Amino acid sequence: MLMDPADFKCPIAQEIMTDPVLAADGHTYEREMIAEWLRIRRTSPLTNEQMPSTNLMPNITLKKVIEGWVASQQAPQGVPDTPCSESSPYLSEVEGDELEAVKHSVYSAYDSNDEVLLVRRVMRVRNEAMKARFSRCQQSLDGRTLRLFHGTLEQSANSIAQCGFKMPEQFQRADTLQETGQLTFGKAAYFSERADLACDFGEATLVIADVALGREWRATQSLPHLDAQQMREKRKDSVVFDRTSEYACYDVNQALPVYVVSYRLVSSATVTDTYDRATLESTYSRMTDAQSVDWELVLRHVGPDGRPRQRHMALRKLGDLCRDDQRSMCARLPDELIHALRAQCLTLEAAEADAPVTWLALRLCWNAAYRNQAMQHRLAKQVGAATFLALLAHWNNDVVDRACGVILNLTQGSSSAREDFWAAEAPTALAQLVCKSARRLLGDGPSEGEGVEPVPHALGAIANLAFAEDTRAKFLRSKQLRTFLGTVAEPLMDSWSEEVREEATRLFSCLIADGQADKEWIEQGGAEVFQKSVSLED
Repeated sequence: MLMDPADFKCPIAQEIMTDPVLAADGHTYEREMIAEWLRIRRTSPLTNEQMPSTNLMPNITLKKVIEGWVASQQAPQGVPDTPCSESSPYLSEVEGDELEAVKHSVYSAYDSNDEVLLVRRVMRVRNEAMKARFSRCQQSLDGRTLRLFHGTLEQSANSIAQCGFKMPEQFQRADTLQETGQLTFGKAAYFSERADLACDFGEATLVIADVALGREWRATQSLPHLDAQQMREKRKDSVVFDRTSEYACYDVNQALPVYVVSYRLVSSATVTDTYDRATLESTYSRMTDAQSVDWELVLRHVGPDGRPRQRHMALRKLGDLCRDDQRSMCARLPDELIHALRAQCLTLEAAEADAPVTWLALRLCWNAAYRNQAMQHRLAKQVGAATFLALLAHWNNDVVDRACGVILNLTQGSSSAREDFWAAEAPTALAQLVCKSARRLLGDGPSEGEGVEPVPHALGAIANLAFAEDTRAKFLRSKQLRTFLGTVAEPLMDSWSEEVREEATRLFSCLIADGQADKEWIEQGGAEVFQKSVSLED
């Protein structure tokens, strides 16, 4: 009987099996994969039912069939490549007790209700020159040294083993794995005590490193404009962020890669729910316009049962399509999706657990409502002004900036949206946010790793509420807001930031003109800040 080559694939690894074994659930798996699965849970990967036994029986017949099929192929398809298989003089295989110890450290530090991590291979880094540089750095810093995790791509493993970690050249993220815009603590190498968090910033590969922290700066919020020079000026060597167990270092010699761990992530429910990056990208790449969107799939991914990686991919694609095909997309956006955004993505709890998903949801809202009055009204009503305002309290400056940008957008053309934001006391909340940052925007220039965000977007949103005919009377009757204009907005007209100067001048002119301005100017107000952040796509 002819067999479909798909039957030769391990249900967990989705690769042609080389050592197939029969498990107690009656299904056949690659030995390495099912052994790792059973190491951390006693359920069937396919049915999620309890496994009566952990015994594994070689499937000799299937092994012979697979070997015959592989031999018959001119160019075998799907035969697994060994992770990190490219030879490197700096990497050597880890076995025995050392392998078990590394696996234990990874599994102990991995905590996810959505995904199961299965270690496939562990390589030890052997680079004496790098080790010597790290030792000298460690002695000079004279601080704590921790063993931490760093997420990366499989193809980067050899480079890290040979040359060590590299510092980003820009303050923005350069990869597509996490579209959070700015790096949380600027140009640094990032590490975590949590293997699951490190996995979020990589694909299939973890690096376990010894990290010399030196003088620690314990941050309470994101500082996206930090770099090595500013750290030296502050007489600090690393940033420690206890909220997410995250560490940032600014000298490549502070971190010594010790192990490279290849892994696979599978669904915690059943492995039939495939959502690795390649499969998801392939699925969403077929959605090229509004007509081709699989709304049933999108709603499942964004809704309460969606996995983080699924949510990221769905929101990214929807944001792209709203930017490129806005009219058609807005006509098709289902109410269920907007409700899912509010419940699953646009809450402080969601942002705390997964800031990228909140950022991507805000990006989607921006692109859907950009200069679209009907969509501005719809989002303000269905998501709610209070929902967007609550995000201004988040620790991640990038999330706060995006929330201010969406408020700026929604209040630009829709009078009903402006009424909703007024009812939620948006002008006061935005003014308070600006007040917190005002002092650092005056003087000679930026300090302490902070840029201008979110002040330009916040000032732009306040200006929309100050100048619009339907709300300006309320604004001018508020003693508190008039005081803000005179004591905060006016000094910011002399800010070192051109963006802040422009928006502060636009806002302060409300006081000078007693809320009156040329209609065309009002309608085009904020054009500068819109042009500088059109679609929030970067």
